Amino acid sequence: MDKYVTILFGTPWNLFGSEEFEGIEILVYLQQLAFGNKRLALYAHAFMASAMLLHPITFSIGMYWFAQLPFQVILDLFIYPFLPQFDTP
Repeated sequence: MDKYVTILFGTPWNLFGSEEFEGIEILVYLQQLAFGNKRLALYAHAFMASAMLLHPITFSIGMYWFAQLPFQVILDLFIYPFLPQFDTP
């Protein structure tokens, strides 16, 4: 209770071959890349856009959801895998 604990964020350059990260940490890193906190926004926008495009009245709202997808893809492919400290809730 009287010691500081640092949180080690796994990245591609410090995850493999280090003493701190072994076994399950690699699986946790890969799981966070696929289903992490910030990835849920990408999936939610894709599902909402698909649902809204099914009816003519909500078509414009569906296009709004689709407009948010490219930014989410950039974050998920380039920012969060290499800078995981920004992928925290």
